[in-house]
Amino acid sequence: MNLPPLRPVVVVTEGDGPGRTLAARLRAAGSAVRMLPVVSHGPAPDPAPLASALARLPDYAWAAFTSVRAVNAVCQDAAWTGWPWGTAARPRIAAVGPVTRAVLISNGVPVALCPGVPGARPLAHAMIAAEGGSMSGRTVFWPRSIIA
Repeated sequence: MNLPPLRPVVVVTEGDGPGRTLAARLRAAGSAVRMLPVVSHGPAPDPAPLASALARLPDYAWAAFTSVRAVNAVCQDAAWTGWPWGTAARPRIAAVGPVTRAVLISNGVPVALCPGVPGARPLAHAMIAAEGGSMSGRTVFWPRSIIA
């Protein structure tokens, strides 16, 4: 008796955005995909912390973006979109990788730093190097999820 070849079954735990893209690619490669969203994404339940942080934009040496979701959330705020990115020296913008960098640029935000190797650790090391080896006395705006 000949049985049909088994297809790998892959569980994708993110139901939107990158999860859907991953699922489509896996299906195209011949895998059976089961969607099991375990994380939901949405606006912050309280916008006050972001508003407070953005009110202090001149105080930050850097704004470090470690996800496209963070870029999208911040770039919807009037304090961010009203910042004179073309002439402001600070904060300098750091992106964790090329996709995050591209989304920042598409929102009109100049990216000063994007390490050649994606990841939070390479990003932190690159920012420290850009500041002459020390972040002493410098503050960083780092927008992230409440569960990050």
